[in-house]
Amino acid sequence: MVEGTWISKADAITQLKRTGEARTLLQKADQVFAKIYGDDNETRAKLAMNLAEVETAENHFDVAAADYRRALAIIERVIGPDSQEAAGMHRDIAYALALDGKLDAAIAEAQQGITMLDGMGPDAEPRLIGALTELANMQTAKGISGIAAARRAVALAEKHAAGAGDAELAAARDALKNAR
Repeated sequence: MVEGTWISKADAITQLKRTGEARTLLQKADQVFAKIYGDDNETRAKLAMNLAEVETAENHFDVAAADYRRALAIIERVIGPDSQEAAGMHRDIAYALALDGKLDAAIAEAQQGITMLDGMGPDAEPRLIGALTELANMQTAKGISGIAAARRAVALAEKHAAGAGDAELAAARDALKNAR
């Protein structure tokens, strides 16, 4: 069974709410790929991300954050610590931490990913929209001002309207409307 088949099957099983079965399949695939290709390969990062999604579906947010951190470590070694993929992993970690009610840690993680994206220039701006929107929502949930992050998300979404899509612009505007 090739990588994509394992991941696709696990995704389908997860959609059927059979997360235990999906977890077992993904863990087995991870062991096989570690044995064949070693610890550092993109497939193992994808498997860790998929395991994190299974754990999120089960409300095991601390385990999900740990799986996302494992994926981040692999991505940093394979693709690079300053890549858009690594910045995206910080966003995923922040999301899991926020769901776990760890807003201070989630905000710090989100800000780390945003700082990385900021350093990448205009090519990273489309990714910044969602990251800034999520940061604004976390800040608002924490009771601190999310206005600056939400305003910036709206501005970027409007700038990249053709590529950003209506959903991202609407989400950014909702974050601004709800921000304190």
